[in-house]
Amino acid sequence: MGTRNDRAQAEAVSSVASADTNPTAKATRRRGEQLDRAIAKATYAELQEKGYDEVTFDGVAKRAGTSRSVLHRRYRSRAHMVAEAMIPRMPSPRRRIDTGSLREDLRQFVEQFAVIHQAIGTDMVRKLTAEADDRLIDEISGLRPKVSVAPLLQILELARQRGELGSAEIPELALHLPLSAIRNQSRTSELSSEFLDELVDDVLIPLYVAHSNENEGLP
Repeated sequence: MGTRNDRAQAEAVSSVASADTNPTAKATRRRGEQLDRAIAKATYAELQEKGYDEVTFDGVAKRAGTSRSVLHRRYRSRAHMVAEAMIPRMPSPRRRIDTGSLREDLRQFVEQFAVIHQAIGTDMVRKLTAEADDRLIDEISGLRPKVSVAPLLQILELARQRGELGSAEIPELALHLPLSAIRNQSRTSELSSEFLDELVDDVLIPLYVAHSNENEGLP
């Protein structure tokens, strides 16, 4: 028979082992960003394994070692929870494209965004958008200038410096066109090389050239 100290030590070891294997026990010590990271990781894992349709608050809570009530306090909906997990994992375009040609710069630019869109998955984007409230749509839409307009403006400025474009300002709606066209095409058809070539050659270049030169010849 063991001594009282031996029994106490065994109970302590058992308690530590239980905490290590019970995610809920760990969750009580996590707060703020640490818990947010665990939830985002669990949400992404559920997406990868089960698909968007099977992601639930219960499944994410169990995997993250937290409770459903904690998730409901943080997220307004499943769509909100999934968006928070996906946005940091979205591939980012290269910061600078400079091939020396407007045509080639735009071709690389649209190809990068086609790859990003395909990496996320059209089906998931469609379902998430359908469930998103107006506030979440605004939050997601607010990312567009950061990920698409800023690098495009850089491409257009380089083209101006090379003399490929005029000096007139290009409307904001035209700046959002590449990403909108890619998103709309992906809903029904493949984002093929032929489509990207047509988008650049038949739509973007004529549009940007026309707008940038619209003040030419005016007194």
